[in-house]
Amino acid sequence: MKTTTPLDPNKVFVAKMVLRHFLETLPRGMKGDAIVFGSEEHPREWDGEYGQNSLATMSLDGSTLYQVLNGYSHSAKAMAEDARLTAALAAKGMYYELGYAWSLHVYEV
Repeated sequence: MKTTTPLDPNKVFVAKMVLRHFLETLPRGMKGDAIVFGSEEHPREWDGEYGQNSLATMSLDGSTLYQVLNGYSHSAKAMAEDARLTAALAAKGMYYELGYAWSLHVYEV
């Protein structure tokens, strides 16, 4: 059984706020059904080996954002949104990784 280090609730809050702000400011129609979960809310069984020590998780299933962040859309607009999320997280000392194609996890650097 894996042991996990307790996460700082303040960092969890910041990660959730960055993701939620990102979703709220996406171009119309890109968000779709994307949902943000904090580490305390995320159903761990969703991702198995992925996201176990993440601060926050975003479910992308059924959204255009799924295609953007998974690299299926190579438009300038899509790449700009990916860069914007990366920069917003980096400014807070965080980064994201994709678990499965339909989930994104935020970690501390």
